[in-house]
Amino acid sequence: MATCAYAIGSIYMQMGEHEHTDEWLTRALLPHAPGSIGVAAVNIWADRAELAVRRGDSDGADLYLRQCMPGHLTSKAARSDAMIKAIEVRIALLRGDSIGPLLPSFEEAFEVAKSQCMFDFTAESLAFALESVGILALYKFGENP
Repeated sequence: MATCAYAIGSIYMQMGEHEHTDEWLTRALLPHAPGSIGVAAVNIWADRAELAVRRGDSDGADLYLRQCMPGHLTSKAARSDAMIKAIEVRIALLRGDSIGPLLPSFEEAFEVAKSQCMFDFTAESLAFALESVGILALYKFGENP
């Protein structure tokens, strides 16, 4: 049930239907207490953090991100690593903080994970990050600084 609810919630998030996303991700969280260990728990809590980012709620995103860290630290999945770094960058951008210290590890995680899965939020977050430091135009033209 939780896996199906998570999938439906993720689909709604990609469609921009945040109220339905919240409803389905809440259903998916029922068997996954904060700090649960496992890839499913990491993904569900990370999606809650992504939803908070999309709503402009940096504090909520930070809270949900902390919930998925215990599972992430044990799983070390490339997709999860890229997603977590994307969320960290987006939280910093929402708060107006510098992303300079976060960008190198985010780019590295993105490079590792980009060929392994599809994840629009992570790619979108990298674009926001690069744009915020004024180097997105260089990437668009293939001039990696």
